[in-house]
Amino acid sequence: MKQVLGVKSSGNIGNSVFALIILGLLGGILVYLKGDYSDETQRLLVIFVPLFIVYLVIDIIVQSKKPSEMITHDENHLYLHYTKRTETIALDQITSAIPRRAHSRMMHYSYGKVIIHTRMGEFRIGVISDVETVCTEIMNVVLKHQQKSPIE
Repeated sequence: MKQVLGVKSSGNIGNSVFALIILGLLGGILVYLKGDYSDETQRLLVIFVPLFIVYLVIDIIVQSKKPSEMITHDENHLYLHYTKRTETIALDQITSAIPRRAHSRMMHYSYGKVIIHTRMGEFRIGVISDVETVCTEIMNVVLKHQQKSPIE
């Protein structure tokens, strides 16, 4: 039976929705003012605001298509669920799990990227909620597996 270790964060989608609302209001103000767009700043806003709105809509769609349970495990394997594929990693191959929290200029978020180092290479999976706790849980599962393996 698979148990969930890491879930998709809604913080990234929340930031995109907030930016979409702000840009939508800005676009609405530009349409309402119906300027002659002779000023270069107005022309740039008229060009770039719709482009950013399209980009944010596409980003929200891509983020919402990701599975909600992104990291799971069973007795012998760790599973990383990406949008279109699933990576399977044997627990005895994992050497470390490193959290990389998302950040902006003035803020550090609790969501971010998990980097899993194995004897074969490195695996990265992003937009995980509460990355530090997830990495600790991954290493606890690995340690329990290593302690159980010599007995069997």
